[in-house]
Amino acid sequence: MPRIMAIFNKLVRQKRRLIFSVVAVMLAASLIFGGGPQSLLAGAIAAALCVHIILLFPNQRRLCETTALGFWFAALLDLPIESLPVSTAAGAALFWTFLYGTWTERAGWHLASTSSSKAHIDLPADQVWSALIPGESHPDDYWSGTLVDFDHDSEDADTVYLRFDSKRAMPEEMTLTFLEREPNKFCRYYLERDGLCGFEDMTVTVSMREPDEGSCDVETTIEQLGISVGNALLYWFDNSYGDELGAFAERVQRHRAWSIREKNHTRPGQAAA
Repeated sequence: MPRIMAIFNKLVRQKRRLIFSVVAVMLAASLIFGGGPQSLLAGAIAAALCVHIILLFPNQRRLCETTALGFWFAALLDLPIESLPVSTAAGAALFWTFLYGTWTERAGWHLASTSSSKAHIDLPADQVWSALIPGESHPDDYWSGTLVDFDHDSEDADTVYLRFDSKRAMPEEMTLTFLEREPNKFCRYYLERDGLCGFEDMTVTVSMREPDEGSCDVETTIEQLGISVGNALLYWFDNSYGDELGAFAERVQRHRAWSIREKNHTRPGQAAA
């Protein structure tokens, strides 16, 4: 059951990508075959293919929206139906380059982005702080499990050098600088890192409040300046900022529930290894 819920939640976080792709394919199918069952069948096939890509090939998830747009573009051309596979592939390549290519970066096109999210977590604020704020506890305590290690600057106590697992040969390095910090209650920090299309940075604000003992309300705000067009679009489809806090809440509370169940299953007198 937990595995099924994890898959379901992963797909929910990709709802923007799924809805966009399915709608684009259904519109294209209605242009080619007419509305009705054919359009619905095309949408169902698109949904199944997108789910397959998201779950098995997550690094290629941009194929969902670019292929859907390629199919829609091919439908607009009103070419013979035999040419649809080739024209769809060509359109997908065109939209991949247009949406996610580095040409906007070279042209100097950048956007600003601000995202806020809230979550209620059934854990005390000190535990949430340790798991959510990188560099404030042991690397293994960080919620995502991707923090390899960190070092505090010897001359500036508010600067922390972080290294995250990037699934590549070398870890991804980031520099965190606290602008304000009140442990277990509030912090605002500046995070510098290498983005997908060049250098990006962000300002993160985290506020915590304990409405009652053993629980915590958390609110985060992420601000970015100079974000590339491709990254802004990717973050929107992934709903990265809106769902990251939800993913954190889900993971730490699932771990807490697992720990409690394990404790309840321990027989009296059984010693820990």
